[in-house]
Amino acid sequence: NVDASRIAWAAPPGAKASPDGIKVAPLWGNPQDGSWNGSLVELPAGATVEIRAHFRAVVVQGQIEHRGAGAEAKTLEPGSYVSSPGPSVLPVSCAAGEDCILYVRAAGELDLGATLGKEAGG
Repeated sequence: NVDASRIAWAAPPGAKASPDGIKVAPLWGNPQDGSWNGSLVELPAGATVEIRAHFRAVVVQGQIEHRGAGAEAKTLEPGSYVSSPGPSVLPVSCAAGEDCILYVRAAGELDLGATLGKEAGG
């Protein structure tokens, strides 16, 4: 068990660390061996990122907007979730005003793909 004040946040693999950029906190599992694993992902307010994985995600804090292929944008409040039926690419945006935190359970590597928009520290 880890108290929230002791969670170790870091830049996503392959990304440059930035104090106001996207951060990831691995919680359990080993993404490198292809098995299911869980992480927290923090998006700065106004940031957009692509989640590239077979995943399930729950909004912990903030408002997230996502748009699946050919679908209308949907806004998710804390406690809401989004998932993929298999490997996919899903653009996710954090609304302005409050940073967002997602709990993401992924099969294998959690690739946050391209950071879209300079508000995300990119």
